[in-house]
Amino acid sequence: MTYRKYHNLVGSIDDTMLTQLREILNDRECFNHVIYFASRGGSNLVTELMVSMIKHYNHLNSSKRCVIIAYGQLMSNGFNICFMLPKSCIKYTGSLSGMIHKVRVDAEITSGGKYYSLEDKAKEDFVSYIHGEDIKLLKRIGVSNSHLKSLEAGKEVYFSHSEMVELFKRNGIKKFN
Repeated sequence: MTYRKYHNLVGSIDDTMLTQLREILNDRECFNHVIYFASRGGSNLVTELMVSMIKHYNHLNSSKRCVIIAYGQLMSNGFNICFMLPKSCIKYTGSLSGMIHKVRVDAEITSGGKYYSLEDKAKEDFVSYIHGEDIKLLKRIGVSNSHLKSLEAGKEVYFSHSEMVELFKRNGIKKFN
């Protein structure tokens, strides 16, 4: 039995990354995983699933631990994951940058402003829900009002290394040594 294993989850938050995380957490040879994480974003659904899987893994048994080490670019849902996990599950290291933006989706609308299909309407409703959840998250972690206003205006909001470190510290997320 291995005491601790180190892994990398880098890239798009998609089915491939979800499969990699599942394989890591299903490893019967090790119960303590340190995962270096950097992402420019990806699927909202996969983000929610990854956060749930990590929370569940750490909740199952006090001897099991999965710690995410955030580094590099943490954009869009990569940024969100860092603040959706309990602070005991996340740490940071190295040079950081972050970005958050208003979720977008393509939906077909008639010239009269109606949706072509129920699927397009459902996509738009989902985007409204996700945007509301993102705003709640950003308010909870203490993002400035000017950043919130920029996001509401549909702009991408970027965070420098020092701003990311400040957000992590303000939210009780410690540096990985």
